Amino acid sequence: MLTENLTREEFSQIYKDQFLPILIPLEEKRKIDVKKSKPFEILCAIFGLSFIITSFLQGDIFTIISIVSLILLIITFVIAANVCPGIRDNLKKEVITKILSLFGKFYLLTENDVITKDDIQGMGLFPSFTNKYDDDIIVGIHKGVNFAISETHLSHSEQVGKSSNTIDDFYGLILKIQMNKKFTGKTIVGINNKIRKLKGFEQVNLEDVEFTKNMKVFSTDQVEARYILTPAFMQRLYELGNFFTNTREALANNPNSAAFSQRHILVSAAFIDGYVYLFVPANDNFFEISEKESLLNEYKYYDVYCQIQLILSIVEYLKLDMKLGL
Repeated sequence: MLTENLTREEFSQIYKDQFLPILIPLEEKRKIDVKKSKPFEILCAIFGLSFIITSFLQGDIFTIISIVSLILLIITFVIAANVCPGIRDNLKKEVITKILSLFGKFYLLTENDVITKDDIQGMGLFPSFTNKYDDDIIVGIHKGVNFAISETHLSHSEQVGKSSNTIDDFYGLILKIQMNKKFTGKTIVGINNKIRKLKGFEQVNLEDVEFTKNMKVFSTDQVEARYILTPAFMQRLYELGNFFTNTREALANNPNSAAFSQRHILVSAAFIDGYVYLFVPANDNFFEISEKESLLNEYKYYDVYCQIQLILSIVEYLKLDMKLGL
């Protein structure tokens, strides 16, 4: 039996019945790991500070101290990782998977390149990126629609003098939604000053002035692009960005809250073959429970539930928009 659209009170009862029996043993292990990690944290602070200070001092003795401090810092990290491995994997396997089960046949993957680097580079949305890292990936079927949600980080390196800096091109969620029919062309909706026009594409000039202030559209099929990019869909992109500017607290207390921030997150999109891709920027990790605080905090899990619930509302919206053929 699916349990979508739960109220806070309904979720609370499920939390007590199904989550607490799993969380209590994990919380005990977390407390033990915290105690074990204290000495290693102190040593890391000492060796790290020693390395930083001696790196700025001249003389052979300081060079030796700096090298030794770095070696000891690395050794301490390695030992700490083995002595206190943490509970992140168990927490996700046991708890996040259970939250996903409330929506149906959803699965959490940790190693699966469901949205490839080549796929993204073929869109021209983030032309500078060379590195791609995926964290959590959720796959499933919602309202008869196959989809994947990938927490992805795109970046590239820039040389500044003798040092190399990592530049973030995108961090957030990528939604990949399968269509019932393929597009005849390719349509890309990107952010002004970021998107690059690819060979074979033409710019699509839309009548929505507000939309074109921030976004630019390229397509291999002008007619299809205008057919897809209805005013309702463009509005939905803005609403999706607005949702992700909401505070976690607002989401947990009222998942239907309309109290959005004035700052808009701009969502990019791509319509390629039989898929819709949505790129939603974010400032923090999703579907993540911190190990630094007590695990027996119901709000944390309801927060994750709300995140998934509201993301799925996008899938539902696209399904109901018959022009997209879902």
